[in-house]
Amino acid sequence: MCRFALPFLKLASLVQGLYKAVVDPWSDIKDLDEDTLRKLFEALQSTAAQSLKSQGATLKRGGSYRQLDDAVGEFTFQLECYGRSETPTGERVLKIVDGPHKRAIHFTWKQVGEENRNMVKRLLGPKLYDDY
Repeated sequence: MCRFALPFLKLASLVQGLYKAVVDPWSDIKDLDEDTLRKLFEALQSTAAQSLKSQGATLKRGGSYRQLDDAVGEFTFQLECYGRSETPTGERVLKIVDGPHKRAIHFTWKQVGEENRNMVKRLLGPKLYDDY
């Protein structure tokens, strides 16, 4: 999924959309059913609207969006998964540096499909997935 969408979206927005729609970052877009695609589209559309309304995101690393008056974008504070240690619902946010698109990816365990769990466990290493 990330390899398809990354050229079109900023990483934080993609992670937010995948998280909200509960889509596995390692899934292939052609394997998503119609309902999941609809949820993902709605989540990405909602994320884009929130980001625009909040004047974008200003991240410490990975870019520094600024407004004309040098004010920072406020969307950073609304991100629920990207750059966080846990989600607003208390789920642990996991991070793999060499994600499916060869960049860091932030996700929760419930997003990872059954078919990808062993691969993700190997990527995380034993210290990080003992709870799963």
